[in-house]
Amino acid sequence: MPTYEPRVSIPSYEGTYVKTIDVDAFLVCNPACASSYNALVLAVSWTALLADSPSDPLKPNRVIDRFVSDLSTDVIGCVRTYAALFDELADTLTNSRQPGNIITPELIAKFKRTPIFREYLEFCRSGSAPLLKYILTFLLYGKKVYYEDENLDTIAFRKWLEVERRLDELVLPEFASNLQYIVSWTMQDWESDFFLPKHGGGAVAEPKIRGIHQKNAAISLSKQLKYVYRAESLFHTNELNDDYSPSTSPKEVESNDQVAKLIFVPKDIGSSRSICMEPIAYQCAQQGVRLWYEKALLSGPLGKTIPLHDQTVSQDAACYGSLTSLVDTIDLSSASDSVAWSLVKEAFPSNVLKHLVATRTTTVELPDGTTCKPKKFAPMGSALCFPVQSTIYASVVVLAGIAWRYGIPIHEVELRREDDIQSLFDTTFADTLGSRSDHRLQPFYIYGDDIICDSRITSNVVRALLDLGFKVNASKSFTGDSGFRESCGGYYYRGHDVIPLRFKAKAIRETMNMEAVAGLTDLANRAYDDGLLNLRRHLIQFVLHHPIIGVKGQVDKNPILFSDSREQGHSIYTPDASNRHLQKRLFNPEVISDETHSRFQRDEVRSLTSGPIKSQSHSVFDEHYKHTLWWRSQYHRKPAKEQPGVSELLEYLEPRGQSVTADPLRQGTRWRWTSTG
Repeated sequence: MPTYEPRVSIPSYEGTYVKTIDVDAFLVCNPACASSYNALVLAVSWTALLADSPSDPLKPNRVIDRFVSDLSTDVIGCVRTYAALFDELADTLTNSRQPGNIITPELIAKFKRTPIFREYLEFCRSGSAPLLKYILTFLLYGKKVYYEDENLDTIAFRKWLEVERRLDELVLPEFASNLQYIVSWTMQDWESDFFLPKHGGGAVAEPKIRGIHQKNAAISLSKQLKYVYRAESLFHTNELNDDYSPSTSPKEVESNDQVAKLIFVPKDIGSSRSICMEPIAYQCAQQGVRLWYEKALLSGPLGKTIPLHDQTVSQDAACYGSLTSLVDTIDLSSASDSVAWSLVKEAFPSNVLKHLVATRTTTVELPDGTTCKPKKFAPMGSALCFPVQSTIYASVVVLAGIAWRYGIPIHEVELRREDDIQSLFDTTFADTLGSRSDHRLQPFYIYGDDIICDSRITSNVVRALLDLGFKVNASKSFTGDSGFRESCGGYYYRGHDVIPLRFKAKAIRETMNMEAVAGLTDLANRAYDDGLLNLRRHLIQFVLHHPIIGVKGQVDKNPILFSDSREQGHSIYTPDASNRHLQKRLFNPEVISDETHSRFQRDEVRSLTSGPIKSQSHSVFDEHYKHTLWWRSQYHRKPAKEQPGVSELLEYLEPRGQSVTADPLRQGTRWRWTSTG
C-alpha cells in the first residue's frame, strides 16, 4: 500500500531545502483540518510554489522555513491573510503606464512579511503581467481549500435570514415598473408550445432519492402542477391550461403542497453557499420552463449580451475593460437569494410570469426543522434562478442606458407600452466592444451576477440595483481607471490574462476517492501549463503515494496514468510518458482471442479511472421519459440559413442523444486498459 510522506524538497539559495512536516503536530495546531488531508497537501504544495517564482526562485532556507512554520501553526489563518492581501493589491492596480505609482507604503509593509516580497518589488518596477499572475497564484492558492467548519454554515444561515428580512422590508422604487416593458421586449419570442420537462442533475428535497430512475418512480405532482400543465404525469402529455394565470388560480392550487429544503455547501475558505433542494416534480417542471425561457432569451434582442452558457464572452469583455477602462465589472453579494419575488412579479409579463409562479416552490424547510415562506423568487437550486436573475440585471442596465441617453436620473425615466424599446436600445448601445463614440455606450454583458457595463453608467446601475434590494460586492467590483478586472473566474491586468492557479480538491481522507484524484491531477496539469513545475512535482507525489479506495495489494505507487493526451481523464499530462509503474500487457500476434487485448493489436497499460459501480436498468415508465428527452434534443432546431445566428446559439441548449438506459447510482474506482502508443 502506498504511503505518503509530507515532505518539501525544493531548490534554495543554499542548495536544496528539505523538510518533513510532522503530521501529528500539524493536526494539533490545525484542529479544523483534522478530518481531511486537504490542508496538509495545501501546505506542502504551497511551499513548493516558492521555487517556481519567475524572478526569485532560489530563496534562503530561513525564508522557506519561516513560511513552513507559519503554515504548520495556522494554515487557515495564512490562507485568509494572503487572500486579504490580494484585495488590497487589486485596489492599487491602475491603468497608468507609470510603473512606479501603483505602490502604497502600507501595502509594502504588509508584503515585507511575505516570502514573495522580492517578487512584489519587481512587479512594482516592471508592471510585468506574468509576474503578477504568479503573485496572485501565491496569494489565492489556498482560498478554495476544502475544510470543515460548522461555524461557516451557521454564518451562512444567518446571512440567508438577513436577506429574507431585507426583502421583506423592500419597497420597490417607482422606476421598477419600467422593467416590465424591457423584459417584455427581451422575451418577445416567448412560446409555450411543447412542455418538455426533465430531471436536473442535483439532489432533491425527497430523502434518499438518487438517479433518474428513482426520481421517476418517486415523482408526485402537486395540485398546482396538475392544474397548470393538465397532467397526472409530466411525461404523458404536452397539454397546457391556457386559462391559467397568476391572478386567477383556483383555490385548490393557491397553496403549494410540496416543500424545498435549504442546505449549505462549502464555497471557499471563508463562507458556505446556500442551496435549496427542490421537490422532484418542481425541479423537473422548472427544466421544462427553462427550455422555453432560454430559447426565447437567446433568440431575442439580448441573446448576445446574456450568453447563458458561455462565460468566455464576459471574460473577453473584462479583459478589454482592464486594458481600456471603458467597461466596468460589477459583482453582487448573495445575488441569487436577493432576487425579490415582488420584483419578479413586477418585472415579468403575465405570459412568462404564470410559468414562474406555477413552478415556484413557496415553502422552504430550514436547517432547524422549521419552515418559512421565502420572500425571494427562487434560491440557487432552482433551474430558473440563473436565467431570471440574468434577465433582471440586463433590464436594469438597459434602463440605466436609456436614462444616460436622455441625460436624466434613472428614477425619472418613464417608459410606456407603446415605446419602441428596440430603437432606444439601438441608439444607446454600440454593437461591438471598442466602438469609441460619445453618443453610444459600450455593449454590456451579463452572466449570472457578473455584470459588465460601460463605465459611464456604472454608478447609475449600482444605485438602481441597491434600490431593488441587491447588495454590491465592492471587493470584487472593479471600475474606473483600475487596470484590473475580474469576471466569471477570469482575472485580467492591462489586457493580460493573470488567472491564478488555486488549490481545489474534494475531501481527501485516509483514503481518497477518484473525485479527489481527478481534482489533483487536473491541478497538476494546469500547473504544468503555467510552468509551475515544482508545484506539479509535489502534487504528483501525493497522488502517487496516498492510498486510493479500490487499490489493494503491494504496490509502491498508485496506478495513475501518465499520458500525452489531454483527453484521458484521471491522468497526468506528460509529453513523453513511460508508465513504468503500471501493469503492462504486450501484443502477441500469435495469440488472438476475443477475451484479450490482442484483437486491438496494441500494447496496453492498466490504470485507474472512475465509473458507475452500481446501476439500475430502466423501466417502462422511463421509456416515456426517454422519449421526452429526445423531443428536447430536437426542440426548435433549424438550419442556420433559415435563422441566421440563432440556430448556433440554440445548438448547445440541449445535447442530442440523451439516454437513461444506464443510471449510475454511485460512482467509484474502475480499472481501464489504455494503449501505450
